[in-house]
Amino acid sequence: MIWEVITLLSENILELLLLIDAVRRASARSIVAIIPYFGYGRQDRMVRPRISITAKLHVRLLSAAGVDRVVTLDLHSGQMEGFFDVPIDHLHSTELFCSYIKSLHPDHLTFGAKDINGIVRAEQYATLFDTNIVIFHAVKPRYNSNPKAIYGDVEGRDVIIPDDIVDTGRSIYRAARWIMKYGAASVRAIITHPLVSGNAYEYIEDSDLIEFVVTDSITLKRDCSKINVLSTAEMFAEVINDYSE
Repeated sequence: MIWEVITLLSENILELLLLIDAVRRASARSIVAIIPYFGYGRQDRMVRPRISITAKLHVRLLSAAGVDRVVTLDLHSGQMEGFFDVPIDHLHSTELFCSYIKSLHPDHLTFGAKDINGIVRAEQYATLFDTNIVIFHAVKPRYNSNPKAIYGDVEGRDVIIPDDIVDTGRSIYRAARWIMKYGAASVRAIITHPLVSGNAYEYIEDSDLIEFVVTDSITLKRDCSKINVLSTAEMFAEVINDYSE
């Protein structure tokens, strides 16, 4: 399944490059690429020797094809903006998700980080809602001891886990299970880019999440009773309208 995702992503990137080249050769005044999910965004550094920084290569290919500007949503890491030699409009889903969260009228709200890398994002939401965060730390038990899996108080709280990408769904499944085990009233996830590959749909359906909220930056492959899709059309429309004025 993961190779199907990679193949589809590669085909989409190649098709975009061909379109950019075609309109450039047709003497377009300017070329703006609207890329809701920036492919290979997670490969933004060398985590081990002799591997490709594929996100940087993707950016170079866009520039070589002739793009003048890029509009994208929630890059995996902010420093990726430095890869671009053309102007970039980096949109964020925070306002979209905040509006949705407010519509839920939660009484005891807490934001959760499903790993250490998610602390900054959880703190951002916690600051906006003037509340606290909890951290899920997945450690393997040694000598039959019980690991400390949750740092922070979740008892009786409505926990929301924000993240930019969910792929296999395993980590969000484990985080939701432990959060409920420690006495949370409910747990939701808000995810910008739902890659949901492999058995991710099964993990989401069987998880303790009462809702899995995503944007439509990536088209879902199938329906799932727990998945709620929020539209990003208005966000991108505002940017496009600015260019047309």
